[in-house]
Amino acid sequence: EVQDNRGAADMLMQLGWALMRMGDYVQAEAYLHESLLLVQALDDPYLLGMNLSGLGELALRQGEYDRAHDLLQESLVARRALGNPWGIAVSLGSLGWVALRRGEFIPMAEVLEESLQIRLEIGDRGGVAWCLEKLAEAKVLLARRLSLPHRRRAFPDAVRILGAAAAVRAEVNAAIDPVDQPAYDELLDELRQTVGGEGFDAAWAAGSRLSLPEAVEQALAAVRPGGTAALPPREADKAQYDGLSRRERETARLIALGKSNSEIAAAMTVGVKTVETYVTRILNKLGLESRVQIAVWAVEKGLASTRK
Repeated sequence: EVQDNRGAADMLMQLGWALMRMGDYVQAEAYLHESLLLVQALDDPYLLGMNLSGLGELALRQGEYDRAHDLLQESLVARRALGNPWGIAVSLGSLGWVALRRGEFIPMAEVLEESLQIRLEIGDRGGVAWCLEKLAEAKVLLARRLSLPHRRRAFPDAVRILGAAAAVRAEVNAAIDPVDQPAYDELLDELRQTVGGEGFDAAWAAGSRLSLPEAVEQALAAVRPGGTAALPPREADKAQYDGLSRRERETARLIALGKSNSEIAAAMTVGVKTVETYVTRILNKLGLESRVQIAVWAVEKGLASTRK
């Protein structure tokens, strides 16, 4: 009524974020787009960063990872230009989440580490807890690729990180978003079932006693380069290459070099049927559908140029 377009853009943006947190993605996107049109006309860099960040997270939540990455990068550029530390930390955190969803654990750790450093400096403890939870989730995803005995040894690390995050949330009364609560509860159930009730409770209590710097360091250590070094060599290799065994990795490498199954069988001194079995396992483990996709994966992992 008073033609306060900035105020209207702000409220539309806030509505979009609130509805996204509740899981109403369709209405959230409508509000955020309406706000963005006003913001672009106003040339307001702060609200631009907020809107792009919201739209980026919305795309992420809907599985549109390329679009999410582009929107979040654009929001990060706007926030860096503005010199908004909290906004920079949020955009970095969401970019880390995109990397997590893609299974890109090293890039995820890099951006989350920068996000955590900023959040610690500005006292954003709720944001610190959120980053810790994402790092714990990465630890779980990595551990799922291991054999059950090693998984049981790796999972308590994730429980400790989650316990530390929960303690931080309790201190500042920061709740997990309603839309994320079911997945969080499922994660805790999986950890408790695998580790056992007593082991879970002990690891959770130990995590709750960690200082923030200790919790951050332990969380980052699990996904930094070399973070799998504490595992037995064979398990560490499998974790690095998405669960593929040495023979499966060699098969993927030869596929990337354009070899047929018979040529792979000759090179590996096995039967063609064995190679076919390796190919089927690779497709299943990586969730792929074709040899071309295997070749792309092998190139991205650096397998096509050197023997791994």
